[in-house]
Amino acid sequence: MRPEQRPSGFHKNAVPLTLEFAMRFKEELATEMAGLGEAWHVEDRLLCVIHPEFKKDVEAYYEGRGRPLHQTMEPYQLERFDRLLLTRLIQTLEAKMPGFAAALGIVADHRGDEAGD
Repeated sequence: MRPEQRPSGFHKNAVPLTLEFAMRFKEELATEMAGLGEAWHVEDRLLCVIHPEFKKDVEAYYEGRGRPLHQTMEPYQLERFDRLLLTRLIQTLEAKMPGFAAALGIVADHRGDEAGD
């Protein structure tokens, strides 16, 4: 199977919180994704931006030598990993756009206020 025909190894069900959030900011991370496998799915390139240590695993997956992420961990491990990746994603965006994390706190506080009205 050619790389562009493989389903995403990141698998949206494996780390749904991170993927949903990351997809909203993929344009902001386009520069970081540019040097990564052009035939890879955007989700897999995002994973490598957020957690560069996974690049070898993603490469192996696209070469037919690796398994998708959701097959490498137990559900409870994936849940923890999803939270870790989300934290790393926020840190990555904060480094690129100082004040990003603080703005998220303000938005979250504001949404909470509206919910209580």
